[in-house]
Order: sequence, then C-alpha cells, then structure tokens
Amino acid sequence: MLAVARRATLRPTPGSVPVTLWAGVLDMAANVLYLLAAQRGMLSLVAVLVSLYPASTLLLARYVLGERLSALQIAGVGFALGAVALIAAS
Repeated sequence: MLAVARRATLRPTPGSVPVTLWAGVLDMAANVLYLLAAQRGMLSLVAVLVSLYPASTLLLARYVLGERLSALQIAGVGFALGAVALIAAS
C-alpha cells in the first residue's frame, strides 16, 4: 500500500533476483522440514527449535553485515541454546 501511495516500483533490481529466489527456496524448505518434524518428531522439541529463528537473524547480521552483537544479545543466544540442550536431554 505504501509503495502504491508513493508511486514506487515493486520490481526487484537485477542484482537482487538471485537472493530473492534463494530466500524463497530456503523458506519453502524450512516450512516442509517443519511439517515433517512436527509429524515425525517430538513436537515439544521442534517448537522450541523453531522459536530460535531470531538467534539465526542475529548470527547472520553478525557474519553477513558485520554488525556487532551486544553482550545482552550474546547472552540471550547462549541461554536459548542452553535451554534447547536441556529440553533435548530430558
């Protein structure tokens, strides 16, 4: 709606097409894998692992964009991974 109001084009730039296609393929693969895991695995563990997607965003921002993580963000990722390990061990 905002693009229409600003009369901006929604057409991707030529350099962004491969990234857009890969994002779509990976998103589709993630959805399929989630459905398979929910059907065949422990739903309690699958739901916790799926909830960790913000941690992957932080890590990608660190390694792709070179952003620095704050101490609080690093602690949050560490605690989340520790929680997953404890849930998997139970």
